Amino acid sequence: FRIALSGGNTPRPVYSEIARIGRDLPWERTLITFGDERCVPPDDAQSNFRMAREALFVPASVPEKSIMRMRGEIDPAIAAQQY
Repeated sequence: FRIALSGGNTPRPVYSEIARIGRDLPWERTLITFGDERCVPPDDAQSNFRMAREALFVPASVPEKSIMRMRGEIDPAIAAQQY
């Protein structure tokens, strides 16, 4: 399975609900990507990854290998190429 996540704060309640009802989803067979990321480190308050981690990844116990994080902390051109 593949899931692309949106950024910003609008999807936070949806991610929280998915985490609540989706604990038994096959996360180990799922690849989660991001539609966008801000040019900030992953622990920054503005990071879309941080929001998804707090609202979905940790509560639903999504394995790290299932998450394809955009590297917002490096040069955007390099991050895009690596992604």
